[in-house]
Amino acid sequence: MLMNAITTDAPRDASTLANAETEAALLGAMMMEPQIIDIAADRLRIEDFSEPLHGRIYDAIVREHSLGGRPTPITLRPIFLNDPADLDVPSYLAQLTGSGAGLVGYRHFIDQIENLSQRRALALALDDARAGAADFAIPLAELVDRADAAIVASVERRESSKSTTLSGSIGMAAKRIAEIKANDGKVGFTTGIRQLDETLGGFEPGCLTIIGARPSMGKTAVACSAALGLARNGHGTLLVNLEMSAEQVGMRMASDLCCRAPQNWIPFERIVNGTTNAQEDDLLAKAGEHVKDWPLAIEDGAGMTLARLILKVRRHRRQMAAKGQQLRVVMIDYLQLLHSDDRRQSAYETVSEVSKGLKAMAKELGIAVVALAQLSRAVEQREDKRPMLSDLRDSGQIEQDADNVLFLYREEYYLERKKVSKAAQDDHERQLAETRGWLSLIVPKRRQGRVGESTCLFLSNYQAVRSAEWGR
Repeated sequence: MLMNAITTDAPRDASTLANAETEAALLGAMMMEPQIIDIAADRLRIEDFSEPLHGRIYDAIVREHSLGGRPTPITLRPIFLNDPADLDVPSYLAQLTGSGAGLVGYRHFIDQIENLSQRRALALALDDARAGAADFAIPLAELVDRADAAIVASVERRESSKSTTLSGSIGMAAKRIAEIKANDGKVGFTTGIRQLDETLGGFEPGCLTIIGARPSMGKTAVACSAALGLARNGHGTLLVNLEMSAEQVGMRMASDLCCRAPQNWIPFERIVNGTTNAQEDDLLAKAGEHVKDWPLAIEDGAGMTLARLILKVRRHRRQMAAKGQQLRVVMIDYLQLLHSDDRRQSAYETVSEVSKGLKAMAKELGIAVVALAQLSRAVEQREDKRPMLSDLRDSGQIEQDADNVLFLYREEYYLERKKVSKAAQDDHERQLAETRGWLSLIVPKRRQGRVGESTCLFLSNYQAVRSAEWGR
């Protein structure tokens, strides 16, 4: 048979991860039934075929079809008269249409070809990682990053477009409206911090939200309080901190958790310094016991790459699912500390790649991604310190990819450091008293809603953020 004359370029150790007969049957079905071409073209790439000749035939069929032609052994014959394959390709094309078996099982064939292609790519990635491990000139950390990136690339499919009818789109909109009404007007997952939830509408699945601020504005406190609130409301949350260890994050959250009733407050500084008393130690132990079943995970990862982050998110998603929980929100503190898989990239290129990758991850996994971001020092050079979109550091791509942008601003911080004359001292003290403990939430971009601003409480001694009316 002509099939037996085909040789494969697939690596020897991946020879069992190919099925030339399946590929041949699908190609024959595509030439016999044009409707199958569109279905296959939405799923398969040329490189998904283990036999190079089959990839070339597939490409010719799709091109002929896209130009309005009818791909058949006859119409494709001129393309393959000088093909480099070591057999009579025009005759082989006729052989492919000799059986109608592919017309019945073409969907299964597409699934198998795609699956085997991914498995071959994974096998090659693992082989490359094994070979690299023997090269001691390559740092171990770089090897791990390369392996992570290769594995992610091998199993992730290219982004595929999805289409629907107008009626279907309206149906989706109606379903979304019903969900918003059932969630008290919120479109996403809520934190319990009223002003934050109302300003953003909650963290919505498939969306990337950027929370930007200068140092000491309370970014990490917002992330920790929001993560605790999300988990308290039953929304599975993963907090990835690239700057602090899990222990350091835990100390902040412990102070936040104990800041619920006047008699339970434990200042963050006392927890850090280990100067808590016996009663406070008991409260901390009870807080830890109280949250042990909450759907909240903390991942610390200094020097983490985008590829490794995606792997960890997928792993935590599986682990939560095994517990009957669902990962809803991933929070990253902070964006500029994520590395590209290509260490040669500039800071601008790295931030752009990371930004696009986070948005793609949100869409693909159907989760809300919240990334904290450091703002440019240009803020400090202005008289008005309130952040603007142009202050997003390193890349305009962040603003483009983000569905929502939230800026944090504490006027109290700048007033405390402002030098004033004796004549203006009274007025300065009044302004300081009015702004003490308040955190401004500024939303200059919200893709699915109105921009605006609100104010909530920032309890700096307890590293906690609360609704404006809290405790009143």
